[in-house]
Amino acid sequence: MSDKEAIIELVKHLPQDVTLREIIHKIEFIAAIQEGFNQID
Repeated sequence: MSDKEAIIELVKHLPQDVTLREIIHKIEFIAAIQEGFNQID
């Protein structure tokens, strides 16, 4: 799954009243996890 696809799936499952700041926070969290996985490989 590409990064774009992962973010689209994430946003699809968020509640309708989520704020842009919350979306950004979740994207940054996912990016940090992915970066950690990449460092392991």
